[in-house]
Amino acid sequence: MWCERRVDPDGGVTIICHGGRRPEPRRCVVCQRKEGQRLPGQAEGLRLVLCDAVVRPEATRQRTCDAAVCAVHAVHREPDTDYCPRHAPEDTP
Repeated sequence: MWCERRVDPDGGVTIICHGGRRPEPRRCVVCQRKEGQRLPGQAEGLRLVLCDAVVRPEATRQRTCDAAVCAVHAVHREPDTDYCPRHAPEDTP
């Protein structure tokens, strides 16, 4: 069993316990850094975004790539749309 501590916006603290093993943190598909990892001098841990490229448009429900990519390696487009280097649009500067 493992537990996590969450701080609410109003300052309250909630402790949530889960059964089973703690899930492995996601890693950037390019640099392999772990989500939440801090480097010296950084106040916050690494945040990852998921690739929004549609990989199965013919499916009943469109599927996206969902590869985890850090902000350094993600290709950002219109608000809330990010791509991994493999699916980045051709007109990327």
